[in-house]
Amino acid sequence: MINEPIDVLNQRLKEKYGLFENGQPNWRIVWSEDQFEYRLGKYAKFDESGNYLGESQEEEFQYVPKYRQWLPNMWVLERLVPVPEMQNRELVSKLSYEPVFPYMDNNLKGLPPKWEITELVINQVMAQAAKAIGVKYKDPLIEQSDPKIALEVQEQKIRDLTQQLFGNENDTTDALHYKEGIVVPSTYNDKETVN
Repeated sequence: MINEPIDVLNQRLKEKYGLFENGQPNWRIVWSEDQFEYRLGKYAKFDESGNYLGESQEEEFQYVPKYRQWLPNMWVLERLVPVPEMQNRELVSKLSYEPVFPYMDNNLKGLPPKWEITELVINQVMAQAAKAIGVKYKDPLIEQSDPKIALEVQEQKIRDLTQQLFGNENDTTDALHYKEGIVVPSTYNDKETVN
């Protein structure tokens, strides 16, 4: 799997999965730190010097970070959806990009987005959505394979992607990556002593 620029991935998302009726892409990949939204709530108040004054008594709309507090410094796959009636009050917009998949490893560290993973996630979401309304979703790649082995093809695809993403992860490699491990050179002889 190769790293591709985000604008290339987003263009491919537009081409493959289309635009919503208002012209916005149905799917997009964004950086978590850059995403903000107007949301209704009670927020902390501060004076001109930055001193905390307490929480506001009234609910108000504020432009607040969307993911920063939960998914810091990582790419997020979003889907454009209508805001449910029960949440219409707390968001200004009637449409909202909602998080579907954060690109991160087992240690919650951000990973670069990969097209193969993005496509797999979207196909799974679409399959579940189709199932919920009683329609069978057909993944084009699976559909091209023999129906008798289609499930095996899909399972192998998932195993291959998992191996590519997480194949070398174990306690030792993680410790070395996060600078918590010790490397012993192959030339080390524990019988030698230092005088």
